[in-house]
Amino acid sequence: MNLKSPHTFLTRGCLSALCGAGGLLAAGSAPTPAAAEDAAYVGVWGAELRCCGAPPANPNSPMEMSDDGYDQHLTHCAFKSVEQQGSAFKVAAECLLEDGTVRASQITLVVSGNTLSFTDEAETRDYQRCR
Repeated sequence: MNLKSPHTFLTRGCLSALCGAGGLLAAGSAPTPAAAEDAAYVGVWGAELRCCGAPPANPNSPMEMSDDGYDQHLTHCAFKSVEQQGSAFKVAAECLLEDGTVRASQITLVVSGNTLSFTDEAETRDYQRCR
């Protein structure tokens, strides 16, 4: 059994050299909120705003969350169940990791303003809404 968290490659920060110039937001640009009918966590989230434009091949690319899963770099997770508990979403997911293994994961998602707190078995990380 692979005990590696599906999110171990998600960094706490983003080096501008890794994100590239395309990852910089224009001065004064604001994150775009998700559609009203979507869950609060739906959208594109970066470890830092300057990583929001990093291409999918970049390990620091943003995480694209939908109602039923997310993609980030080489990890793809499908949500098997989502239960809202107040402002938190408790998620049971099945993730395909970059090494080809599939792993079940328990995730808690909490959105406060333009910040997503993502908690899994390994740790909690905060992301900024890109769009």
